Amino acid sequence: MIPAERHQRILEVVSIKHFVSLRELADMLDVTVMTIRRDIEQLSARGVIMSTRGGVKSRETPLRMPVERPGAHSLVRAALRYLGDSKVVYLDGGKLTFELATFFPYSDEMTIVTNDFAIAQHVMTHSSAALFFIGGKLSRHDNTFHQRVALETLKSLNFEKAFIAPESWSDKGIFHHDEYRAAYYGAIINAARKCIMLADNNTYGSNALYKMFSLTDMDMVITDLPSSEVILSRRMDPLKLHPVTNK
Repeated sequence: MIPAERHQRILEVVSIKHFVSLRELADMLDVTVMTIRRDIEQLSARGVIMSTRGGVKSRETPLRMPVERPGAHSLVRAALRYLGDSKVVYLDGGKLTFELATFFPYSDEMTIVTNDFAIAQHVMTHSSAALFFIGGKLSRHDNTFHQRVALETLKSLNFEKAFIAPESWSDKGIFHHDEYRAAYYGAIINAARKCIMLADNNTYGSNALYKMFSLTDMDMVITDLPSSEVILSRRMDPLKLHPVTNK
């Protein structure tokens, strides 16, 4: 198992159990405690986990994991592990982010921000969470709202997590046919403490004219692209890559 895979597995286990001992991780990953200690030092230096005496713990409170329904997309299952106890979450438009919205463990303390009409309707109908719907000009291509009004609204907001699922991406970046969305995505990245991208293998390499942002702008890229570690290794930090298998 390469270091990037070990690091990702460590993050997954810690996010679920909140605290794990070094010995437990070593046995689980079939490596020495010294190897795990080095892995923990690297992850701790990045601020994603906290090293403690004899083990490691999450920097966030334990996850409130929803029950996974059969047939859930592997990217959605992985994305839920990064939700943590976030109270203010942005969900960008798209089929994957809509599916993600149907799995959220909503509470009265949560605020969901979105520009997607279908996501807003789901949150309004199926949860008690606060809803902040971004206005603007309707894009009939995907039933989302963008341009000047939405952009100005985003500039005044702040999110703990932002989830994005682009329709077109590659190792060179994220692309869209609408050039005006570049400023919109820039505002999302600036407003979010952490940006998490769901990078569907089926949308890799699809054609779109304008570049929106780079993979390096994301705090985590979750993808089911085969051999993603090799294809994306020269474009982004391996610690920010979460490869999954599409089962």
